[in-house]
Amino acid sequence: MNNPNMDVALKGVHDLFDYSELGVRTVDDFGIVGASIDQVRVARNLDSVNGRMGNIISEPALKYGLQSAENSNQIVMGLADQLHKAGEIGMEGSNWKVTFKDVIDENENLAISMIDPRMSKADIRKVLEPHIVRKPDGTEVW
Repeated sequence: MNNPNMDVALKGVHDLFDYSELGVRTVDDFGIVGASIDQVRVARNLDSVNGRMGNIISEPALKYGLQSAENSNQIVMGLADQLHKAGEIGMEGSNWKVTFKDVIDENENLAISMIDPRMSKADIRKVLEPHIVRKPDGTEVW
C-alpha cells in the first residue's frame, strides 16, 4: 500500500492499537547469523524449543522484496553479505556445541529441503558454485 487513506486508522501508524494487535514480527537478535545457529540446534535437538528459527527479515524488507525479483535479490544478497562478514560462526551451550562445520552441514540440508529434497549435497554445491568466492589457493572465503 503506497498511498494509504489517512482517514482510516492503520496498524503500526496510529496509537489505537496495542502492540499485541499489530501482528508484526521484528528481526530476532543476531538476525541471519543467529538463525544459522538455530537451524543446527533445531535439526540436532540441541536445547531448542518447538523447533523455531529466528526471524531474519523485517516487515518493511519483506514488503520491499515482494515488489520485484530485483528487490528480493537485493535482500538475499544483503543477508548473504551479513553471513560472509560474520565469518566462521559457532556457539556453545550447556552440554552442546555448534561448530562452523555443523552450520554449513545443516544449512545445506535446509537448502536441499527448500529447493528440491531429491537433490544431494553435491547437486546443491553445483547450484551454489557460481556464487562461492575462492582465494587464489582454492580455499573458500566465508
